[in-house]
Amino acid sequence: MSCGLTKDEIKTALFTLEQVTEEKIIQAVARPPDEWGITMDERIAIVEFLIKRQYELLESL
Repeated sequence: MSCGLTKDEIKTALFTLEQVTEEKIIQAVARPPDEWGITMDERIAIVEFLIKRQYELLESL
């Protein structure tokens, strides 16, 4: 299966993904205002998903 990206494009994307720290993910998920209706439990679930998915992507490529 091909995604249509070159090896260099994938390498660049992986390097960028490696630079995203857990702290940055937490800050991004905390940023939307309360008026958006995202509960604390939902925010925690989003953070957990994003950190897990980041790890999976870095490990798989």
